[in-house]
Order: sequence, then C-alpha cells, then structure tokens
Amino acid sequence: MATFFQSYNPQMYIIVTRGPKGAISLNNGSILHTQNAVQQEDIVDPTGAGDAFAAGFLHGLFLDWKKTESECWKKAVKQGLKWGCAVGTSCVLRQGASNPSSREEIELLLSSSS
Repeated sequence: MATFFQSYNPQMYIIVTRGPKGAISLNNGSILHTQNAVQQEDIVDPTGAGDAFAAGFLHGLFLDWKKTESECWKKAVKQGLKWGCAVGTSCVLRQGASNPSSREEIELLLSSSS
C-alpha cells in the first residue's frame, strides 16, 4: 500500500503502523524513521489503538512546528512516531477506547521507551 502512494508522490511522507512492532515513516521511497512500540505485557483491549496512534502522531508532529524547514519535517515526523506509539500503547492497556490516558501517563511511557 505504501508503495502505491509513494508512486504518485515520492516526496510524500507515508506512515505505516505495525501493531506491537511500532511504526515506520517512509519518504522518497525509503524508510526515514523506525519507532518501536513501547513494550507492555499487560495488553487489555486493542480497540481504538489505531485512532489513538493517529491522535498521538498528530500531537507529536505539531509540538515544535516550523513549516519552512525540510529538516524540521523529519524531526517532527520522528517525534510524531514516538508520541503515536506511546498513545497507542496507552490505549491498549485499558478496556475500551473512550477512556484516554493522562498526559503524565503518556510521558511516562515515552520516558520508558527512550
């Protein structure tokens, strides 16, 4: 699927989630970043993990946003992957998708993944 989108616009950033393996970003036909998922043994419910990843990714992407520098894009995408994986992980540690984690809980997961 990622190859399909890259063929139309090689400059596009493609984000691929890989469940418990984390996520990757692709740009210009090659892997730009790889982010491992935060490893947890006590998975409760995977409902909403993809949506949670997307929300976390967007949050991380725009934390230090400067849209004029291409290097800034690369850093922002990397930060987005980290936040996405942490928020996705926090989602699967509780029952249901309507019980979000606090920012402190997410930051704890971020610090354990560094």
